[in-house]
Amino acid sequence: MGSLYNLAKTAAQRWPGAVALRSQSEHLVMSFAALEREANAMAVVLSTKYAPGTALVSDLQNVAQNVVLQVACSKLGVAYATTKKLSGLEKLAETVEIAGVVHRDDDSEIKTAVDKPLSIANLQALTNIMREAQEEVATRDRAPDHAYFNSTTPLTNDEIDRLAADAATHLELAPGDAACVSVTLCHAFGIGSAAAACLSAGAAIVLPNVDGIAGCGVPSERAAATMLALEADACTVLYADTHTLKALPADAALPALRGGVCKVASGSDFLARSSPFAGRDLWTLGKRD
Repeated sequence: MGSLYNLAKTAAQRWPGAVALRSQSEHLVMSFAALEREANAMAVVLSTKYAPGTALVSDLQNVAQNVVLQVACSKLGVAYATTKKLSGLEKLAETVEIAGVVHRDDDSEIKTAVDKPLSIANLQALTNIMREAQEEVATRDRAPDHAYFNSTTPLTNDEIDRLAADAATHLELAPGDAACVSVTLCHAFGIGSAAAACLSAGAAIVLPNVDGIAGCGVPSERAAATMLALEADACTVLYADTHTLKALPADAALPALRGGVCKVASGSDFLARSSPFAGRDLWTLGKRD
């Protein structure tokens, strides 16, 4: 069984009515039970197009549909792939079979890069039909790889498990926590240390409104969106990178915030040093010497 889907399914069983996901750009709140239902319905649609072991390429940003799509892919044993440059698809195709594309809009660069393009709008419409019909597809055997994020080196499901367990332990994540995930979901830090860790602990994933911000964007823009989410959703935990953290007001008054983690360099190890923010000492994540 796929790692991310397994976490989502277990969370739906343990905390069905609790908030799993908040997305400010979509004005959406989704419970753990609703997240699993949505991923199941989307998996039904995708199962007719994607075989286990193949890859789906996407350019979705930090929106709820990105989380749902990655959970659905996990259920099907399909790898989720991204690319910064279209030329990277050729190298990726030498590593894994690319079976199709899920793109944001008609202007998407990747729309015509691979056969069988499917817009997220159309995928969502089909998903809605499957959800209402309560259709479901069997969970496929766990695939070794979860994703290829702008690389031919995969993020494996074993790594997802480790990242989630490490983050949940270090941050002491628990039901009732609301984690502001200001980092991209198309990275091991965002989907593993953040989203998967929240699913494993029953904590809510809060996605700031970064609509229109490409990639990491301008730090000040991402910081502004992050602050709005921290305040509006009374977030207790923050996931950030050094660029965003430096752009945030160091003396921000955030009484609900109790901690968080800042990625300071390459690597995924929790480090001994910390980063200060809003009167709290945030863990740092990077590569041990």
